[in-house]
Amino acid sequence: MSYNVDHPGLTSTIFISPADLQENSTLTTQIIALENTAFTRLHSAHASNWEAPTIRFPNPQKLFNTIGPSGVIALILDTSRTSAETPVPELVQVHDKYNKEFKKGKLVACALIVPWNGGWEKEGAATETGWEAKAVAVDEEERYLKKGIAIQLIADVKKYLIEKKKKVSGEGKGALTLWVLTGEELNGAYWRRRGFVEVRRKTWKKPTWDCLSEFDMVVLKRESDY
Repeated sequence: MSYNVDHPGLTSTIFISPADLQENSTLTTQIIALENTAFTRLHSAHASNWEAPTIRFPNPQKLFNTIGPSGVIALILDTSRTSAETPVPELVQVHDKYNKEFKKGKLVACALIVPWNGGWEKEGAATETGWEAKAVAVDEEERYLKKGIAIQLIADVKKYLIEKKKKVSGEGKGALTLWVLTGEELNGAYWRRRGFVEVRRKTWKKPTWDCLSEFDMVVLKRESDY
């Protein structure tokens, strides 16, 4: 794992099933808090066209519905945070089944990884396959923000999905498609810098996604051979 800053307490990316998340109310609460804060921060940076504050997940059920039965939650903890420094409710304990151990710390990054359904209107559902990275978020503390944590999270997601696909297909070679659906002015440039290419776009008017006037919703993808 490689970050742009020395973070000895950061875990490798941990993958949590929807069922395990629903049994961990503390983690659920912290994911919702992290996501809502991150979305408000993003909208506030473009306040002339987006409502802020904004609530991405108003309740746990909305989060569970977004993940669905086939999705997975990718997250990173900072295990160096102690209860003396971090309020106890913010510390979470998760079972890292891949490494077969429990880890405890502050949630600093997460993303929801779900089967790609073809887009906002499911316009590509008949022909497009792969996985979608949704609600990628990083804690706003200076020690975490803009330090490459989200980039590493997505890199680990790619490795995880490739391993998963290999097990299902029984083949050592293939291709993985990772999709992103976002507002062009919000995150379009960010994802292009990470190797994603535009597939299509459509202009939507308020109040879609809490927009105040109109915006271009873009579908981007990145294909990786293995």
